[in-house]
Amino acid sequence: MVPDGWVFAVTSLDLRRLAAEFAGAALLVMIGAGTAVFAQGDVLTVALGHLLALAIGIYAFASVSGAHFNPAVTIGLAAGGYFRWRDVPGYVIAQLLGGIAGAALVVAAYAPYALDLGLGATRIADQIATTTALYIEAIGAFILVLAVMAFAVNSKTPRGLAGLGIGGALASGILMFLPATGASFNFARTLGPETVLQLAGDGSSEAWKDIYVYALGPIIGAAIAVLIYGWIAGLTPTEDVVEDTDEDVDEALDDIADDTATEPTPA
Repeated sequence: MVPDGWVFAVTSLDLRRLAAEFAGAALLVMIGAGTAVFAQGDVLTVALGHLLALAIGIYAFASVSGAHFNPAVTIGLAAGGYFRWRDVPGYVIAQLLGGIAGAALVVAAYAPYALDLGLGATRIADQIATTTALYIEAIGAFILVLAVMAFAVNSKTPRGLAGLGIGGALASGILMFLPATGASFNFARTLGPETVLQLAGDGSSEAWKDIYVYALGPIIGAAIAVLIYGWIAGLTPTEDVVEDTDEDVDEALDDIADDTATEPTPA
């Protein structure tokens, strides 16, 4: 039996799931970073752009891959037992490549203006200490992943609200923290623009020194959110994941047995 939650609905790592994660991350970065390029400090516009981008990606790809689009979401769910660790590397690589592709699409549409305006890169404000930035990125990811747990993992929550609910959580974090860190909460969102800027010769060495903040902070916040929500909601994911994995093994063994039974006997 496969639980109702979208995170549990995908059990075999295949190219379709990786393509969905790539496309979703590319969509999020393309629309999110693209909006940030031209909003130029309009926090409400940037938040709305990210909300709509994430909502579209969730409604399009949740049934295929679970619609993580964020390494912190994938790693946090795995840490809590809601996602298989063996599938994490493929998801994370697809998400990071999608983030780079999304940033490249913004440049393809609006070069050289997008590069001149910073390509929506997430940077730590001068008055914000690195430790504070790490805390902010963790808190933003915590808010985002609480919504992921509520709308995508908890099978008691209506699925129709997931896109707006999770997108709204991301938007709320952006409204709070955009001036401080750029409100990434997603390493794919940060790595994509920074990589394209670097390739175009417009990168910042200081930004690369601080990039670990955007990699580590969201993972910490996501893991804490998964553990806290799972305890509060009384979820028991580990048994479901193990049961699901055992079913996959049993089906594979059955297929092997069937193939062996149908092979002709050598003369």
